[in-house]
Amino acid sequence: MLLYFFGFPAAFGEKFQTAKNGRPMRVQPPRVVYAFGGIGMYRTDVKHDQLGKFRCLSGTDKHVLDQRARVQAAAWDQRWRRRTLLNQHSDELLRHVPNFEAKKAYAVKETYEVQRTVVSLGDILSRGLDAAPFKMDMLYDYRIFPEPRPVAPVDQKFPPEPVRSDPSFHIAAEDDPTRELLSLLVPSVKREQEKAAQLREEAAQLKYDLAHRSWREAKNDIAYLNAKAAALFELDLDAWWARAQAYQRQQQDENAQIDKFRQRYARGVPDAVIEFLDAVLSHAEYPDLFPMQWEMDFEAETGALIVDYELPPPDTFPTLKAVKYDLLGDAFEQIYLSESERVQLYDGALYQTCLRTLHEVCAADEAGVIASVTFNGWVNFTDTVNGKLARACILSVQATSDAIKQVNLRALDPKTCFRTLKGVAAAKLADMSAVVPILRLKSADDRFVPANDIIETVWKQPT
Repeated sequence: MLLYFFGFPAAFGEKFQTAKNGRPMRVQPPRVVYAFGGIGMYRTDVKHDQLGKFRCLSGTDKHVLDQRARVQAAAWDQRWRRRTLLNQHSDELLRHVPNFEAKKAYAVKETYEVQRTVVSLGDILSRGLDAAPFKMDMLYDYRIFPEPRPVAPVDQKFPPEPVRSDPSFHIAAEDDPTRELLSLLVPSVKREQEKAAQLREEAAQLKYDLAHRSWREAKNDIAYLNAKAAALFELDLDAWWARAQAYQRQQQDENAQIDKFRQRYARGVPDAVIEFLDAVLSHAEYPDLFPMQWEMDFEAETGALIVDYELPPPDTFPTLKAVKYDLLGDAFEQIYLSESERVQLYDGALYQTCLRTLHEVCAADEAGVIASVTFNGWVNFTDTVNGKLARACILSVQATSDAIKQVNLRALDPKTCFRTLKGVAAAKLADMSAVVPILRLKSADDRFVPANDIIETVWKQPT
């Protein structure tokens, strides 16, 4: 089984769907394609606009492909957040300094960026060794249902019930001492006062009755609104539970598919082995200049894995070493790496990439189905002799899984370690000197092609 993992031009991005969280991540739903002798395959595209990253993932299992895309998207998203925070902090500092200080700070920032890139190319292997190995468990989806649970409404409180004895319902008589005295002497005045008192009492009672009726209406309205809110909450809660349970069932179904995929991997089924190892290699974080493309093949009978890995050409590597600001001349001065430093940086990065790939593949192989790994490093470059595009395998190594696990990758120099594993390469990788792959892929069928059976030239130039 031979599977390819490669990228497409940015024009394909128009087919993507923007993520709901607003981040610049696009994941296209898996779609069925037919290739490789008519075998049904799924393919999905993952793109991050700001990082300028694009990957086309393929596989025979839709659920596994979904999880591989999720893992890749999460890794890029985390990388973008780290970069954004760093840039925001740096820009904020520059806004608060004078012009000449800003230029000095800019030079420092540019130097830091250049040196950070150089450092990232020099610690490729150590970062791979320090990182936790990619495991099959990472393909499982253990995320909780992302939709928040509906919040129970808080009942509106009833207003206080009116009390008849409240002073607001009492209508006092006018204070008229003369009339009070007359009511004691003149019966008609007394009767008028009694009548007025009765009218005041009736008015106060009417005022109370109206207030009490308004209170009852308000109470009934609030009770209705509370009951309505409670009923709507119950409906929302039931719907939320239904969605949560559907999400959980789908998650369980997809995780069950991962279980089956895991069993297929443990049996050494080639397509399962290759799909999982693609996720392993995709999870590794490399500097942006690395193509992050490869082809793989796996032979179940012998447990032999072969990886044709795309490496960056020398002209994509940084040449700048530092930036300085000349205050007197009001100009920036660029300091470049020497030729020997560039060669050392390039060779070191490629040897580390080779060793890191061997390490990550073997570290992720919990089932122990991989007996040996062959790594062929391929480069597309411009031939300096005739100016034509060329392609060459510039390093190749084959080692058993036991040998890879036993070698001390931290203690040995990467090139020395490569030689210890009997790898073949020219004295300087930056010279683009071709070597014959120890074992290489043949696209015509699903067989390995030993080096001594290769008829075509190793260094190919497009016509």
